[in-house]
Amino acid sequence: MHDFEPYRTIDPSFVTAPGYNFIINGAVAPRDAAQVNVGLKYGLTKNAALFTNFNGEFSGQGNGYAGMIGFDYTW
Repeated sequence: MHDFEPYRTIDPSFVTAPGYNFIINGAVAPRDAAQVNVGLKYGLTKNAALFTNFNGEFSGQGNGYAGMIGFDYTW
């Protein structure tokens, strides 16, 4: 992933008090990052299955990842 505008700033102002502007600086997003999404589902029977997935984002500024494992049953 490549973010062309990594800086998160906004310039809000008060409608009822003009002239009192301020700037809000948000967290800077990484300019370049690798994103990984992997999943697997294994059918045990016609109605039951095991599943897992992994989501990750990796960059020089930090890493974020999440995973899930579960059992799916329908009747």
